[in-house]
Amino acid sequence: MNEDSKIQSASAVANEPKTTRGRSSLAKVLPTDRLSFEKQRELLRAFAAEYTANGGQPVTNEKAGEIIGLSASTISQTNGFFADVGIVTRAEQGGFIPSAEVIEYNNACQWDEAEARTKLRPLFERTWFYRCLVPRLHLSPQSKTICLSVLAGESKALPEHNERLLNLISFLELAGIISESGGNVSLLQNKAPSVTPKPDEQKPHHSFDADTNQIENTLFLDKEKKKKFTINSPLFVTAAEFKRIQRWIEAALIIEESGEDKKL
Repeated sequence: MNEDSKIQSASAVANEPKTTRGRSSLAKVLPTDRLSFEKQRELLRAFAAEYTANGGQPVTNEKAGEIIGLSASTISQTNGFFADVGIVTRAEQGGFIPSAEVIEYNNACQWDEAEARTKLRPLFERTWFYRCLVPRLHLSPQSKTICLSVLAGESKALPEHNERLLNLISFLELAGIISESGGNVSLLQNKAPSVTPKPDEQKPHHSFDADTNQIENTLFLDKEKKKKFTINSPLFVTAAEFKRIQRWIEAALIIEESGEDKKL
């Protein structure tokens, strides 16, 4: 290499954008800052929508981009992060397969956006940035500045990566894991789905009467639990004793009723 070539090579390194060198030092894959978070959310749904519509075939960047009006080269900026956290999986024959959580999220969005978020929660609960922030948020809400500092320390991010770190917080908020308001980040509790017990699984109703120092109990007269009546039991009768009495009364009444039905 001649002297002129060496000078040109050194000049190219000196003029290389700092962001390029900085990104190579990252310890974690971060979401891109080339697309707004809202566009990334739309893209997440686009992968799921195209996969469902094409009969379960891998989705290319071109196809996903067509849905939200972006080029394949722009969509490719998201592939690294999406694949790293499991939003999509790279297919051997090319293209991407969206996760089951993403497909469920897209389907649920057509009915209830708030409920749809719960479909994504299990996916993002497995991410490194969830594990970084949630233990702190369990103790108390944290400022967004502290959250960004924690994420930056784990990922070896630089100040120039701030927008990409903010996107991590936005993804956790999208999944209904956290909420951000007034510069503070709070943890949202995972709501377990409510299950309505079957009629035969419902327990007898008990209420306390302070005036008489007795407990009012509801008993059923038939197996279908459509007929009921109440009795009062004194406080000295234990729960186990009352349960035994309850079974005897209900058994006697139901058997007696069945016998009368047969006679008729």
